[in-house]
Amino acid sequence: MARPRSVSHPPNYQVRALQRGLAILSSFSPDEPSLSLADVSGRLQLPKATALRLLECLRGEGFASFDPGSARYSLGPRAFEVGSAYLAASPLDRLGLPFLRRLAERTDQTANLGILQDFSVVHLAVAEPARALRYHTRVGERDALHCTGLGKVLLSSWSAERLTELVHAVGLVRRTPTTITELADLQHELSRVRQQGFAEDREEGIPGLRCLAAPIRDAHGDVIGAMSISGPAADFEGEHRTTMLETLLEQARGLSRRLGCPIE
Repeated sequence: MARPRSVSHPPNYQVRALQRGLAILSSFSPDEPSLSLADVSGRLQLPKATALRLLECLRGEGFASFDPGSARYSLGPRAFEVGSAYLAASPLDRLGLPFLRRLAERTDQTANLGILQDFSVVHLAVAEPARALRYHTRVGERDALHCTGLGKVLLSSWSAERLTELVHAVGLVRRTPTTITELADLQHELSRVRQQGFAEDREEGIPGLRCLAAPIRDAHGDVIGAMSISGPAADFEGEHRTTMLETLLEQARGLSRRLGCPIE
């Protein structure tokens, strides 16, 4: 008796609606926290009537909000609740925060813990020093990979093919005169990161801001995140930089060991 052939069914209407709704939620970012109906319709190539119906459905469930004055949509409180639940469930976040706090206290710089998401680095946890002049970022904020210390660490394990995908997807946008904007230069930089075991942002993302970053590894030795310190460029010079780097590497190795990585 012949076996029945498997049939590939196209997504039904409910699945397509869910996919489109999730795509709408993903369109919001720290750089663009609010969008108009025309923005959503154009970016997702949806008819305005369809985009409006989906946005109103998200608004009704609390995942989106609407400002009549500006006629723009933004994320609603339910989106925050879901994001908070993800962060609360992340072992890297829970285990990493004590290491970040020690790092911030001992270096007097802002300590960050980042993970890879699509073609961005996401700040999973942040610990700020007591000083008034400090770098400030928010948990959940996204940043570019090619011009940040966290991003370079995360990119250092990528293949040449995946780096090419990054260039095609988001490009190597110039932010400052020192930003790396050529693929060959980025590959050379990442080779140095692998050899020395840490990455450096030399005012490549923000003028006047420098950063040192180190990898966080799991029980298999794979890079699953990055830890960094960020602050005024003048602080990252000479013996002070050397001391801060040693402290960063110590805390990054400590967290990696806590995650089961066999680091001596």
